[in-house]
Amino acid sequence: LFRALHGPDATPNKEDESPIDEETYYTQSDLATWIREQNNCRKMFLDGKASDITPNQIKVLDQASFPWIRDSSERWDGHFRELMAFKEEHGHCNVPRTAGKLGIWVK
Repeated sequence: LFRALHGPDATPNKEDESPIDEETYYTQSDLATWIREQNNCRKMFLDGKASDITPNQIKVLDQASFPWIRDSSERWDGHFRELMAFKEEHGHCNVPRTAGKLGIWVK
């Protein structure tokens, strides 16, 4: 619901206590807490530990472009794939700092 109202890349701010709209009882802080809880449950599930989330719930959240918090190895793998795509396009890995997160990661 939050992404439908605020755009696909929006994430609720924990400090913002204002309601999303007048029709709901949940604040953005409540939604931020729920997102963190889902991320923690997914991490436990992927680590083979007892978790309150099911594979189907993970699939449904994936299909909704849920903002999973990736661990450091997932972030590294993602940046590496971006770097290989950059190299494929430009023929080198000299990514300028102005190229966003990839540029910062490479430097």
